[in-house]
This record gives sequence, structure tokens and C-alpha cells, in this order.
Amino acid sequence: MNKFTGALVLSQALFWSYPQISYGQEVADAAPVDQSVLAAFVENVWSRHPKIEEAQARAEAAQARQKAASRWRYNPEFEYEMEDKEGAPETQLFGVGQEIDWSGKSRASGKVAQYQYRAVEAMGDRTRQEVTLDLLTALVEYQAASEIASLFGERALLMTRFSDIATQGFQAGDIDEGELNLARLALSETLILQAEADAELAADQRALDLAAGYPVAGMLRSPIMPSRFPKIVVEMDQLDALITKLPDIRILRNELDASQAEIKRARLDQLPDPRVSVRGGQDEGDDFLGVSVSIPINVFNTYQAEVNAAKHDAVAADRVYYNAIYAAKPSLLASKRRYDVTLKAWQAWQRDGNPALSKQIKTLNLKYSAGDLNATDYLVQIEQALDIEVTAAELRQKTWQAWFDWLAASGRATQWVQALGEQR
Repeated sequence: MNKFTGALVLSQALFWSYPQISYGQEVADAAPVDQSVLAAFVENVWSRHPKIEEAQARAEAAQARQKAASRWRYNPEFEYEMEDKEGAPETQLFGVGQEIDWSGKSRASGKVAQYQYRAVEAMGDRTRQEVTLDLLTALVEYQAASEIASLFGERALLMTRFSDIATQGFQAGDIDEGELNLARLALSETLILQAEADAELAADQRALDLAAGYPVAGMLRSPIMPSRFPKIVVEMDQLDALITKLPDIRILRNELDASQAEIKRARLDQLPDPRVSVRGGQDEGDDFLGVSVSIPINVFNTYQAEVNAAKHDAVAADRVYYNAIYAAKPSLLASKRRYDVTLKAWQAWQRDGNPALSKQIKTLNLKYSAGDLNATDYLVQIEQALDIEVTAAELRQKTWQAWFDWLAASGRATQWVQALGEQR
């Protein structure tokens, strides 16, 4: 067998190995992924995630505290007095006393607790969004790692075949030792990269299980991310309204309202509450009926310090709130720009890079088959093509991550998943 014939056999063997490799084939070209599958997956995690259950419990506790704070501030007191002296008529007196919240302290406390409850509710929304984003990020990383590990597995099969044929060619005298060593080194490098990819996949599988709160990675037999990337549809004049609905902003807004309501409650604490008591019965044989009224005098403690503290807390809460409002808009715009740029890069790859890669693979095979390309150049260029395919998989992952960053900045992660579920 001469060198040209050996090269032809080698190229044909490699050529028939190629159909197993995707070469950056667009996901959308395959069978479309049912978008509701992703929604069902996330909603199932919502129903059992410990962090969401914790947030729900905290919300219920805050609601109970709101009800407690809104109830009457004081309970009535019952009094009974009996006295039996030798040689004197018996004394029996009954009394009822009630401290009166005539300044509305209970209503003020209930208002503070109401805003605190709303803040805790917003914290629950934030927790749900954080769980969703952590889950989606871990899911995309896991599926990208799975795809890359699969690519390296196919690459290892290809390089193993290449090395075996190169060994046969060397034994037949069709290629020199340098080309044989190159084939073996390529195989060794591919096996190392495959091991690293498998290790990364195992780590991402563990991260996905942690993000879900229970083992889920083993249940995912196929990709469940939507086939196509969403578009950001938001007008500039809608940004302010969007910002006010962010969970973090709602938390701070309610905390500000609570701190302002706390000022009123502290001022009401400066007003004393009277105590009214009524007593009646027999006092040493005589009928007795008495009414007493007592009012505390705030001499040693006027509660002004509490009012001042509440005012300063409100000023601090106000500054935190408006600083968050100021920072939210640049964050929104930056995340939108990142997604737009990354999405354009992905679309350019699908439009130009993906077809060019497929053509390049075919051209390399034809040139090698015709003897116009030696084994060394062929191997270098085919490895470059395979590296590009891995890069494309990483680009798809980065594009999804840019979308998740936009969802985080806009506070729409939960709504996006629910919208996918409505397509069922």
C-alpha cells in the first residue's frame, strides 16, 4: 500500500466517523422543545424547595404578627376583695378595670406590622426568583457540560480511530514515525480533555441537585431549555414602572413605609393611656360603688428619644430606597445590552459560522482524501474545527446566562417561567 492509498483509507475511515458529530448544529433545527416542560420542571422545584418553604413560613409568621399588633392593646382586669373582721360586718367588693387606648396606639402598631408583612411577602418573591435563577443557571451549565462531554466523547472515538489507523499505516510503511506520534499525542490530549469534561459534568450535576433542593440531574434525559432565545420587549418609558415592581425595591419601599409609620407610633407612645376602674359591693355592711380614673405622667421618661430614633431610622430607610432606585436603572440597561450583544453573536454563529464549519469539515475530508493535505495539517485543522464546536456550545450557555441576568435585573424570572407554563 503506498502513502496516497494509506491516506485515502485513513480519510475514509474518519469520514464515516463524522456523522456521529453535530458540528454546532442549531438546537432549533432539531425537534422543537416543548417550553412547558421547563415550566413544569421549575414549578415542581418550587413546590418542594426548602428556601421557598422557609419564606412561606416567615410570611405566615409576619401575617400573624400583624394580626396580633392590630388587636386591642390592653385587656380588662377583674378584681375581688373580701374582708371578714370579728364583730364587724363582712366586706365584699367587686371591681372591673380597663386601660383605654384612646390615642389609637393599636391602629398605629397594626399599620407598622402591615408594612412589615408586605416587606416579608416581597422577600418571599425575591427568594422565589433567586431559587429560579439559581436553578436555571445550574440547569444550563449542566446541559452545556453534558453537551461538551458528549462532544469530547465523540472526539475521543475519532482520535482513537485515527490513532489505530495511523498505527496500521506506520506498520505498513505508509506514514512515518512523526505522523504516528502526532496521532498518538492527539489521542492522549483528547482523553485528558474528555476526563476534564466528565469531571466538570459531575460537578455541574451536583450543583444542579443543590440548586433544586433534591436530586434532579439524573431525571433529565434530554434538553428542556426552549429551542429559541426570547426577545427583550420593553420600552424606555416603561423602565421606571418596571423598577418599582422589583422585589428588592418593594422590600425597601415597605421598609420605608414601616419606618415612617413607626414615627407616628412612637409619638403616640408619648400620650398616656388612662385607666378607668369601677368597684362595687358591701363595705362593712354598707353599699359601696366607686369609680376611679388614673393617668400616667410622663415625667422621668417622655419617650422623645424613641421618636428621634424612629425619625433617624426613617431617614436612613429613605436614603437606602432611593439609592436602590437610582442603581436599578443602569443595571437594567447594562443587562439588556449584554444580552443583545451575546444574542447577536449567537445568531451570527447560526447564520454564518455553523454552515461554514460544516463546509470546512467536508473540505478537509476531500483534500485529505485527494492527498492534498498531509496527516499533520489535517489533524491540526480538524481539531480546530472540533474546538469551534465546543466554543459554540459555550456561547449558547453564555447567551442563556445573559438572559438570566436580564431576568434578575428586571425581576421577571418567575413571570417568565409562568408564561412558559401557560402554553400547556
